Amino acid sequence: VHIVYLCRGDKGISGLPLDQVAQIRKEEATLAASLMGIPQDHLHFWDESDYQLKVTSSTIKRLNQITEQLKPNLVYLPSFTDNHPDHLQTNHIFKDAHTPSFWVAAYEVWTPHIPNRIVDVSQEISQKMDAMKAHTSQLKTLSYHEGILGLNKYRAALYPKVSMEYAESFLFAKKEIYC
Repeated sequence: VHIVYLCRGDKGISGLPLDQVAQIRKEEATLAASLMGIPQDHLHFWDESDYQLKVTSSTIKRLNQITEQLKPNLVYLPSFTDNHPDHLQTNHIFKDAHTPSFWVAAYEVWTPHIPNRIVDVSQEISQKMDAMKAHTSQLKTLSYHEGILGLNKYRAALYPKVSMEYAESFLFAKKEIYC
């Protein structure tokens, strides 16, 4: 598993200098990844400023380079229906990039979507919550971890014939169809 953080998270804490916020967010992301067993050298920080992410020749080139290097079979990204400008721009960058074919699993963050895949995460929910709690600066303003826990519980409840307590939902498709 490799994680690419397109944005720095620099607008995620008010009242602190942007560079300091970006450093805090990077440390939190690194801790969360380590709690999930992802090595630090598998984290890629592009350091684009929050709310400034755009489709440019540079961002397309970077995405082409990393997909050429890693040759992913599956890429997780925020859904194109998500109500966050950087998440939408991430999708536009993927759409315009000339990457090799892979599967896309688009997940919900701020905006629930209509999924075509549900994955039981009951066995992983404790580890997921620990990783989310590593983002302490973000939990001071909003209990994201509780919201996600509730969303995962809700997703599982929609499928009572399947025995699961927590589930994640995805819009799953080949890149050519998704984009």
